[in-house]
Amino acid sequence: MKIRSRILDGTLVILATLIILFEEYVWALVRLVAEWLGRFELLRRAEANLRRLPPWGAFAMFAAPILILLPMKVLALVFLAQGRFLSAMLCFVIAKAVGGLVCAWIYKTTRDILLTVPWFAWLSAKAVALRDYAHDMLRNHPAWMAARNLIRAMRGKIAALRANLGAEKSALLTRGKAALRLLRTLWRKTSEGEK
Repeated sequence: MKIRSRILDGTLVILATLIILFEEYVWALVRLVAEWLGRFELLRRAEANLRRLPPWGAFAMFAAPILILLPMKVLALVFLAQGRFLSAMLCFVIAKAVGGLVCAWIYKTTRDILLTVPWFAWLSAKAVALRDYAHDMLRNHPAWMAARNLIRAMRGKIAALRANLGAEKSALLTRGKAALRLLRTLWRKTSEGEK
């Protein structure tokens, strides 16, 4: 029984880690995309219009990308049923990525409005509490700590490798520049000798 428990525990830790990393990646990507898109006047106006919506309008806009992209997810299932695995995965990943980014952008823009809807505020608080609980549980798990220590060690080794490569690259560039100067000098002497 302990073996099953350890296997299940390890599997859940891996799954939770992937979900948390995906969540953090998506939010970081949303921030970058929002900053980039914020330069466009049309999107600044769209954000301003979203912020003026009433709570139920903001919720409708938040749910719209999910509903609009639903046919694309159904198409992914059709591809899967036809045995076209790559097409199905590509279709599903694009739908999830686009839907997730748009929903995250709308949520970020309308969060304060959405939280005025009592059931949405309650659901959001429960989701945040569950996420925080999962983060805390994961951070204190031995497998997570071991993975974190391994990643830190790898980062240290990569930094040392980059530093060594940087020093070697610098030395190589210095030697290369010296060799080019020597070639130029020889070329000039050869050119002057021909005249």
